[in-house]
Amino acid sequence: MLSDKMRRMIKIALPVLFIVYASCITFFTHTHIVNGVTIVHSHPYATDDKGKPNHEHTGVEIQLIHTLSVFFVAGSIILKILLDIFRKKQATFIPEQIIPVYTRGIEPLYRLRPPPAL
Repeated sequence: MLSDKMRRMIKIALPVLFIVYASCITFFTHTHIVNGVTIVHSHPYATDDKGKPNHEHTGVEIQLIHTLSVFFVAGSIILKILLDIFRKKQATFIPEQIIPVYTRGIEPLYRLRPPPAL
């Protein structure tokens, strides 16, 4: 189990990490045109006099940024769907009750109408 000190650190670190991540996505989005393809991504960067990004990425760097972005989003969505599926199965699973024949009684059998007599 985690100690209380570690839990307190995690309670502070995770929201801070989320705020930094959300800020990075919101404030540092920019585009690059590589081989006629426009690539949009976000990370802190330096700008030139016109406000455009003053850096370039290699093909490997762009693939890494894309993979990390897509993996995070797709992984979260798939995890959420799987957790919801398993949660619903557990919540809606109700075992069928088996009622023995002898507890139902035999009384209705005596009240049947006899066949008509000729």
